[in-house]
Amino acid sequence: MEVPTITSGMSADCRPCALLEHLSDVTIVADVNGVIEYATPSVEQKFGYTQAQVIGKRFEDLVHPDHVTRAREFFAKLLTQPGANPSTELKFQHKDGETLFIENIGSNLLQDEKVGGVVINTRDVTENHRDKERLLFDAFHDTLTGLPNRALFHEHLAAALTRSRRHRKLDFAVLFIDLDRFKFVNDSLGHAAGDALLVEAAKRLTSCLRQGDTAARMGGDEFTVLVSDVKEPFEAIEVAKRIQKVFCAPFHLPGHDLVVTASIGIAIADESYSKSADLLRDADTAMYESKQNGKATHTVFHISMHENATLLMQTEADLRRAVERDEFFLLFQPIVEIRTGMISGFEALVRWRHPEKGIIVPKDFISLAEETGLIVPMTRRILNGAAMAVKQWQNLCGDSRLHVSVNISSKHFDSGDLPELVADVLNHAQLDPSHLQLEITESAMMSSIERATETLEMLKHMGVKLSLDDFGTGYSSLSYLHRFPLDFLKIDRSFVNRLGSAERKAGVLHNILTLAKTMEISTIAEGVETEEQASELTQLGCDFAQGYFYAKPLPPDRVTTLLTEFAAGARYPVMWSSILTGRSNLNRWDAFVPRGDGPHLIS
Repeated sequence: MEVPTITSGMSADCRPCALLEHLSDVTIVADVNGVIEYATPSVEQKFGYTQAQVIGKRFEDLVHPDHVTRAREFFAKLLTQPGANPSTELKFQHKDGETLFIENIGSNLLQDEKVGGVVINTRDVTENHRDKERLLFDAFHDTLTGLPNRALFHEHLAAALTRSRRHRKLDFAVLFIDLDRFKFVNDSLGHAAGDALLVEAAKRLTSCLRQGDTAARMGGDEFTVLVSDVKEPFEAIEVAKRIQKVFCAPFHLPGHDLVVTASIGIAIADESYSKSADLLRDADTAMYESKQNGKATHTVFHISMHENATLLMQTEADLRRAVERDEFFLLFQPIVEIRTGMISGFEALVRWRHPEKGIIVPKDFISLAEETGLIVPMTRRILNGAAMAVKQWQNLCGDSRLHVSVNISSKHFDSGDLPELVADVLNHAQLDPSHLQLEITESAMMSSIERATETLEMLKHMGVKLSLDDFGTGYSSLSYLHRFPLDFLKIDRSFVNRLGSAERKAGVLHNILTLAKTMEISTIAEGVETEEQASELTQLGCDFAQGYFYAKPLPPDRVTTLLTEFAAGARYPVMWSSILTGRSNLNRWDAFVPRGDGPHLIS
């Protein structure tokens, strides 16, 4: 078949014709029925068809099936609007099947003697279109995992809620998923390892989904799942179980195999929900309940959790007010050298004097203080009060060996200002650094090993004593234990409780004490409540002890009385036995229970 040129059937000046023949964009001339009479040679490069293959086809034959109707409407508009130049973007289909996005501008020149047809000039905008798609995808997807992000998940959730309410069939659920101990991985192995873990977690998460379910990354180590077509709550629970099962397998990261579990909260849609944000909030609340229940589990939201959440919010508000108004005070529990019965120091223990609820113990507010960051200003006051108190007692009884021990939160390792804070406290109290002992839990140290090691080394260089608190209840990794510059191991009360009973498991305790001696670290036993336990700890070679057998936490004025009696020459067991039996000047209950008008923190 002879291929017509622009000049063979249509007269025109030869120079413009030559230019047209060499354009990279494709120009098409069709008759009134849309049959192509002419196409520029570039049609082969752009669409994969030769000129001969295109001529005789209908214009719509080049268009993707999805846009055929739109192409017909475009061509019909051209026929009804002579002289106009309508435009449209259409999907074209390359001969090899690739989809192209083509901008089309048409001119009805059927009445033009020189043309006598409908002219369509095309321009390939595929790359522009893909750029827009990428921008749109990035706007609604997480760049690391490729999952939908928070914004897109909210859209899906809102659509599901609207659709379900319209059909009066609430048949979906929301899962809120948080990776347990992700911060430990991120801080100890680096952000690259943390990112690799998140990518693998996203893959495992999506592998658990059914058709119609949607997973998203909300940010950090938090993911959500919209579980569709839920006829019964157990179906959403089954999805949660599958997720937890796949997370039990180790994550294979470069140079490390890690087990990272997931805590999951589940909110089942019902008639009470009118906003998607409420569903997400309740799933989040249930997830935190899972965290409180030991992690690596799932919890279905119940309305009673709202009460807990409301109480938590009120407690947080009260706690902030307490910090501003200095509603905290210190009690001091003696730490005794087991062999001699002499007091070597005190552990400072904080209490909250709530104006309405009375005395609140640490277990009911410390975790919240850590979550909110309020633990940082609290610790500053605790350190100041404890240092000033022990300095006064040193001056009072002339015993410069007395030390004070203070618990330190992992938050201080995150902030990085602990050495500077301790230096300020010591300078203010004029206390020798060796008389301040800082207690850090295993979990706090392991949450950021490199940062913890650096901070502890700085404190050690200052002369401050360092103690590993609750030893035996956390990670207990000997490889890491050797890295920390420790002076003391505090043996958890769970080991002490086994002494002097039918369930004697002194072997474990003996091994801990042997380990400590090998590492030249002194040991302190917590929770000593009986003379039998004290005696057995002495035989096992434990260095120090504290607990109700010796004394409950005391307010500062009772500590003064206690130190006065020791200064008079009292020793264990005579001294401690007389206290416990009421033969001392210290009445047992009056001495050991804090008075309502006890002192505030010393500042």
